[in-house]
Amino acid sequence: MQCKVIFIRHGKTKANLEHRYLGSTEQTLCMQGRKELEEIETLVPELDYLYTSPLIRCIQSCEILYPKHIYCIVERFREIDFGNFEMKNYAELNGNPQYQKWLDSNGTIAFSNGESRQNFIERTYKGFQQVLYEVEEKIKTENKNCFCPTIGIIAHGGTMMAIADKLMEGAYFSYQCKNGEGYAFSVERKKHKIKLLDTIEPLTWLDRRGI
Repeated sequence: MQCKVIFIRHGKTKANLEHRYLGSTEQTLCMQGRKELEEIETLVPELDYLYTSPLIRCIQSCEILYPKHIYCIVERFREIDFGNFEMKNYAELNGNPQYQKWLDSNGTIAFSNGESRQNFIERTYKGFQQVLYEVEEKIKTENKNCFCPTIGIIAHGGTMMAIADKLMEGAYFSYQCKNGEGYAFSVERKKHKIKLLDTIEPLTWLDRRGI
């Protein structure tokens, strides 16, 4: 099966505005975040299937951008657990020896009492594999003549970075995106293996949002 993937990062939250490490913590969209998503709601592409992280900021983003679309929750798409750094910003962590040790490792060691980057990548990619398998099975069950479905994923910046890292073999920090922005790419699932068919490109319709 070949498919196109549209990945969109959730809208802004209060913690995002304050540049805090927002991972496993539940936080709703702030008013600015909701407004920015509402301004691009008419620009988002049509989807055949929609998936989201279980965290409320992603579910709210789904409901704003695709109010009439049924979505499925993927537990493995939740953001990385920042452990002791959760909900803190650089100013609050500056001088913390655990934080400095993490910085010195280029983010490769696990967050103190949190999750490691490698475990997060593996977890997230299993969620991506799960989505592609489910879509293929749905197409078979529903007898749809859908050669190349469009799959939407609304999740976290880290989720996109983790998927890109596996598809591009080590591109973790190359695919960061701002709130409400994202990427588009095509993949092929064949014999349980996933192959990237083209480059991972920023969503071009964002250029027309006027914000």
